Amino acid sequence: MSSHGGVPFDVRNDALMACFGTPFGCAAPDGQEHESREPEEPTSAQGRLAATRAALEMAEMMDVFNAERAVAGLPPLALRIGLASGDVVVGEVAAAPHTRWVCLGEPVRLGGQLQSHAGPEAGHRIWLDAATHSALRGRVATEAVAGTAIPANTDAPLPAIFRALAG
Repeated sequence: MSSHGGVPFDVRNDALMACFGTPFGCAAPDGQEHESREPEEPTSAQGRLAATRAALEMAEMMDVFNAERAVAGLPPLALRIGLASGDVVVGEVAAAPHTRWVCLGEPVRLGGQLQSHAGPEAGHRIWLDAATHSALRGRVATEAVAGTAIPANTDAPLPAIFRALAG
């Protein structure tokens, strides 16, 4: 993930949340400083593409790992990824003695919902919202997901959902 510019923000149980394309430098929870960039529109599209490529790389790595598990007679592990894009609020929450970074906003909620519905039983393990899909501009193979049952926010229409296939 970090090789694609992702900054991990939250780990809970077996879930990881990361932010891509941030137009500012920040000290991530890993303590490393991440490069500052001037805010500009291409950063957002580049971040969406980077997040999708990171997800595809994670899927490839999981396939290799599961092949090794199969040789050892172990069951495969599943991977589900939901990518949603848009404006978020990123900041540091301090409550003595712990400090942590948070990322808040509608894309966080939608990404979590996409992730929870993705997976082999749903036909694929990387689901994208329409904003992420539009930034890919054909650089990653995708297809629309028909008949999604992801509930929309009360103020938002049901989002268009896509699967990332290859990049």
